[in-house]
Amino acid sequence: MSVHLEASSVNRTTRPPCDLITCPHASRRGELNVAQVEATSRVETTFPFECGCGYEGVAQVTGRGFTTVDEGAALFRNHHAKEMALDHAEGLAWADALSSVELAPCPRCGARDRGRWQTWLGAIAVPVVTWGLLGGIVTMLGTFLLRQRLDHWPLVCGLIAAPLVGFGVFWFKVSRKRKASAALSFDPVR
Repeated sequence: MSVHLEASSVNRTTRPPCDLITCPHASRRGELNVAQVEATSRVETTFPFECGCGYEGVAQVTGRGFTTVDEGAALFRNHHAKEMALDHAEGLAWADALSSVELAPCPRCGARDRGRWQTWLGAIAVPVVTWGLLGGIVTMLGTFLLRQRLDHWPLVCGLIAAPLVGFGVFWFKVSRKRKASAALSFDPVR
């Protein structure tokens, strides 16, 4: 088992630094020089795998995680942001690896654990609906701004775009997880 952790550089916003009292940008309060730390993590490990058909084996899996943590403004800097970002990215990578094994098809019979698959599909429902609604709203606003008239077409375009965007996000997440779980290699227990 090996664990690979990688941390990218600290990315800072391009807004000018200023202190809270003598800020020349008084009309833009809240726009302080805030830094963000991005971290990626990759975990290569093995997990035991069992199927209802009697197959028992060990799955070799790679999990990936990515996160961004605000380091804070110069006055209130969080000096542990890099460690927090790495810890969170590593946790996401372990969760990705475990879910890939749990959702993997059996190498002998090809069946998946139906209960875990349905639970995972329920967990991705919120992002699918959220992105679908955002896509519909953006399409409605864009259609209204292009037509410059208040008629039924922005609503129609938004109602058509929302399920299409939601389906696209759903298809992306499901195909990515199926591909990751199908690409596992299994060693049978001897």
